[in-house]
Amino acid sequence: MPRFSRLRIAALEELAHELRFAPPEALERNLDRIETLAAEIDPSTAYPLDWIAFKVTAFRRELPGAPVTIAGKELLAELPALSERLSAAARLDAATLASRGAIDRASLCQRWQVSPKTLERYKREGLIGRRAIGEFGKPRLVFMPVPVAWFERAHSDLIGRAASFSRLGIELESRIVRRAARYQRRFGCSLNQIAKRLADRFDRSHEAVRQLLKRARRDHDNAPEFRELGLMTSKQRATALRAVARGIDPALIAARWKRPRSAIARATLVARADRLWSLLDTGQLWAGADLIGTSADDTRLFSSEAVSTGLGGVGHTDLLDLIRSGRVRSVIVGVEEHVRARARAVLLHRAATMILAMPRSAPTAAAVDSAETSLRWAILLKAELVRSQIPLMIETLEGLLGGPLEELPGGLNASAMKDLIATSFGALAEAVDQFDASKAGRQNQARLAAPATLGITRAATRWIRASSAPNRGVPARSPGVLRAAGRLFPGVHILDWTLSVSPWRSWLWPDPRMRATLLKLDPRERTILERRYAWTGLAPASLDALARELGAATARLTTLERHAIRSALKAVRANPKTLARA
Repeated sequence: MPRFSRLRIAALEELAHELRFAPPEALERNLDRIETLAAEIDPSTAYPLDWIAFKVTAFRRELPGAPVTIAGKELLAELPALSERLSAAARLDAATLASRGAIDRASLCQRWQVSPKTLERYKREGLIGRRAIGEFGKPRLVFMPVPVAWFERAHSDLIGRAASFSRLGIELESRIVRRAARYQRRFGCSLNQIAKRLADRFDRSHEAVRQLLKRARRDHDNAPEFRELGLMTSKQRATALRAVARGIDPALIAARWKRPRSAIARATLVARADRLWSLLDTGQLWAGADLIGTSADDTRLFSSEAVSTGLGGVGHTDLLDLIRSGRVRSVIVGVEEHVRARARAVLLHRAATMILAMPRSAPTAAAVDSAETSLRWAILLKAELVRSQIPLMIETLEGLLGGPLEELPGGLNASAMKDLIATSFGALAEAVDQFDASKAGRQNQARLAAPATLGITRAATRWIRASSAPNRGVPARSPGVLRAAGRLFPGVHILDWTLSVSPWRSWLWPDPRMRATLLKLDPRERTILERRYAWTGLAPASLDALARELGAATARLTTLERHAIRSALKAVRANPKTLARA
């Protein structure tokens, strides 16, 4: 089987998946358009996905969801992979393409006087080839005259430099080694840092210089001796991630550990990806993701106000306030309940799909951030589903205990009541996980109230029986006949239940105490935190989406977010009242 270049942009992956079932004649027309499209792309311009789909298929169509744009440089790098995917599906004949002027990889390397690896690098600049079936059914990569001629015109300097490349001579090697020794003495640079600087200075590849310096100790007496740090351990990656999550600049961590800043950035990214993969490895993510049907890509769900607004509310931290608020019943609209449950399942499915497509050892920042944002949104929707059932939870508990909860029926004390409420919230969260959203909209479909009541009743009954043991000091009575023996007063502190609605929430959000300090931040930094973590009621935004919304670079927003977290944590530590409330 041929080894394809991987499509890294999900939108183009979906387009390739749709087109692969087209007839071979239609696929060949699409391939011709892709090769023509490459000459029209400006690397510094962004292009909408619907325009790209039109240029490839010659059909106009409206795509669901928010408009998606792709940078020209990224599009050029993806078009070769799209062409290879479609040409493999068309099962083109190499002899037929050769009769139309196609040349194979070896011939093109000889024509341009470059190596096969260099030709592979040219794909990132937009060199488009086709997969064809050669002799004995063996797949081959061939290049048609149109993309070859365009690439020669557009990148004549690049091809010329590669053709004039010469191997390192002994004299040049000695110069590179002497300068590397000087850099190490004066600046204490690592092997990789020196190789990068010398590669730019002597117009050589980074890897060629790095390999030269690695073997220099054997061939040159004055070669520097580099200390190889090796790969960072999982414990070091986790430590770096905790530091960056607290707003510490990766450059400071790199200086502390005497590693390149890029190594710290990569370590934290791998650590974030490891946490996401652990959700799949342990099966946690499939609790709701496998309940959806075949409409996992139905993005129209997310335009509903029930899904995109009114999110991120906090829970009561006073036990009496929670009980009293639970008696304020409101009408739960069935359509909204099903839309939220459905959207949550779609988000979990989307996150699982993104994680599965993510290389464990080389994840991209955009993929990790998109998966984390989908999980945040799913958690917020789950919290609202739980919140809608709080009156039902209070009513169910009072029916089991035989009296109002604020009267502490059965001799329960405040501590025991807190434990019972926490147990009930856990059962309610589990009922939301098991709620089947795939049947949304069907007549006579059971509502969330049915599994919620059953789950709360079972959990509370088990708790009451366990609490009736002599060492708990609670009278052993049957549920429903416990007598009142006290009264609950204000001031009994409980944890915000929204913080424990999902086991992943603790590492998908920063310190919750920061929310009380947002007004003390710079308006720009406050906006970033509010939009990223849904602290204004709107759905959480990924860094890429927020960058498009604010008209800023993603890297700049990353720096501002880190600075905002650092400023907010500083305000938390300086305000004892904030600490007490949290």
